[in-house]
Amino acid sequence: MNAMTNALDARFSIRKAKAFDASAAPGLVFLRLINGRPTSRRIVRAVKEAIQHGWLVPGDAMLSRSAIAEATRTSRNTVARAFASLISEGYLTAAQGNKVFVACRAGSTLVKTGFASEVFPAALPPDLLPLRDWQRALDMSDKSQVCSDTFGYHPLRTAMAAYLGRTRGILCRPDQIVIYSNSQGPMAEIARLLVRVGDLALCDESCSIGAKEQFLMRGARLMSLPVDQALEALSTANADVRWLYVTSRTGAALSDERADRLIALCGRNGTALIEDAWDFEFQNGMGGGQALYSRDRHGAVFYIYRFAPFMYPLTSTAALILPRALLPLFKKSKYAPERHNQLLEHQALFRLIANGCIERHLHNLVRIVTGSIAMTT
Repeated sequence: MNAMTNALDARFSIRKAKAFDASAAPGLVFLRLINGRPTSRRIVRAVKEAIQHGWLVPGDAMLSRSAIAEATRTSRNTVARAFASLISEGYLTAAQGNKVFVACRAGSTLVKTGFASEVFPAALPPDLLPLRDWQRALDMSDKSQVCSDTFGYHPLRTAMAAYLGRTRGILCRPDQIVIYSNSQGPMAEIARLLVRVGDLALCDESCSIGAKEQFLMRGARLMSLPVDQALEALSTANADVRWLYVTSRTGAALSDERADRLIALCGRNGTALIEDAWDFEFQNGMGGGQALYSRDRHGAVFYIYRFAPFMYPLTSTAALILPRALLPLFKKSKYAPERHNQLLEHQALFRLIANGCIERHLHNLVRIVTGSIAMTT
């Protein structure tokens, strides 16, 4: 820690003066502007000052929360609160993969009703986050605990199995759930283990950019089609579709007959169906439809659930619910347990699910978003 601090001091002798070369390392320049103990308010003030002086410019990538917390000797949650405030005020903007950048129009007010964007253009403002509950849950976490379970913290997986059963009608065992510490983890591992060069992947029109990139990185052939056309493609006798990616809002819009037919065709053709619930609650409300995974009797459906759309920047934890036949493959692949700081997040998330805080939080957000959309239409 001293070595890092000394290196920062040597490399960035930042004074509140005009002569400072910000091009050396954008994202670090504001650290030396923090006077005294690094509270969230002081971090916010330092970032604003760096932007105002031109030391941070639009498009600059900020350090991760963990890196800033380490460099300033403060908690990751303190940095998360500062980022949430800066994002809500328009100084920073957030993207998928836990990345945060200086906003193109730093200082402008961000639209607070765009929760359903596929790239999460802004994190939730602090007044819409369960900050006190999250801090309380973090304080209760066992900092000495080590996670030896390769699929992730077992109490969290157990709580998630019950939570998805209540909210989406998904019946699965905890050992079918794999926990990841970032939103892109589930899709990245599916692609790494199973997608092959030349595979044909059909994606519905609301497919996320990150999912498309994972297919393309593995050499798959990608086609974007409405779900009706995807059904037609799967119905042909010589269908060679290896992958079908749909979002949960697309699946929820299907009639029971069409949903069952879609899954049956995937089972017949050997097509793997990836159901991504990244935007489900804000499009359909809580309990607004049955997941395709819950209809699957062929072992053809993967289900991805992300907490980032309604909990970022507090956590970007995601979960993948696997077909049972693939459990041995993923256990062999995901051999490394989560790091210590991620385990603390997972313990906190378990407590918020178990005590009902997550569902109350989501109900409140859905009510606010629904009301905001109604006022603008």
